[in-house]
Amino acid sequence: MIKNKKVKINLIIIALLFLANVLVSVGNGNFGSNLVDVEKKSLTLTEENKKIKQQIIASDSLTKIEQQELQNGFQKPDNIVYIKTIPTVAQASTK
Repeated sequence: MIKNKKVKINLIIIALLFLANVLVSVGNGNFGSNLVDVEKKSLTLTEENKKIKQQIIASDSLTKIEQQELQNGFQKPDNIVYIKTIPTVAQASTK
């Protein structure tokens, strides 16, 4: 009789441990699938970030700015005139 109780208790413990193992395995599977989703989103955001950086670089390039200047009526000067300035009072002497 005592032997039967020990066997039953052992079977119950084994069944509970098996059930716990199954539950932990399912939890790990769910965690793994969530991790894959996060990695996919991370890759998508990284690619989107690269595209946005390229757009910023393209919009800030000198050729783009020059095109916008020409569209707004600006043009390159034909000749540049340099004006000599009078030294200021506080300027140090170079003699």
